[in-house]
Amino acid sequence: MRLKLQLPAKAGRFHIFECEAVRLVTLPDEEFQDFLNGPHQDGRWAAEPFYADEHGRRIYQGVLVLGEGHKDGVFAYDGGKHFAYLPGARAVVDSILEQAVEKIIREGAENTNEGSWCYYFSELYEQMGLVIEDGNGFDTMLLEKLEQRPEAADVTLTDECFDVCYYLDCCKNLAPEQPAPSLSAERKEEII
Repeated sequence: MRLKLQLPAKAGRFHIFECEAVRLVTLPDEEFQDFLNGPHQDGRWAAEPFYADEHGRRIYQGVLVLGEGHKDGVFAYDGGKHFAYLPGARAVVDSILEQAVEKIIREGAENTNEGSWCYYFSELYEQMGLVIEDGNGFDTMLLEKLEQRPEAADVTLTDECFDVCYYLDCCKNLAPEQPAPSLSAERKEEII
């Protein structure tokens, strides 16, 4: 998930950098409170590599840490050595995921001619900067939101896409059903 965050520079000043949350960790309330009181290095916060170069720009990669029942979050970067407090992070995550869900549902319902549609993780990354990988936290949050949509009869999470089966009345371009060929009375008698 692409974010623009204010990260401290070495001289103590803050600069806005483009950051990418490659994983999402949601902590239980008490553990999140402890984490806020004293963030510390933990293997869960490490994200390799620490940054990526994209068109000559450095994009810091890290882990977005949220707490159950909390509105705020923390971006852990530089392998969990540095942390940036993010007021309102939960609302930002929910908003971005809702946009992704809307995009997936709308595209599938408008384009499927069989009632199901696959939306690939690479498309979400290209269009929204949303990193979806097996077990990175964003995958299950997005799956839960997709399953709640009234258009979706079933949603399957694969290793490269969301496979959504739609209720047929929500699909705009269903292939017309071919009527079963009708047999004449003479032909029916012949068969019998």
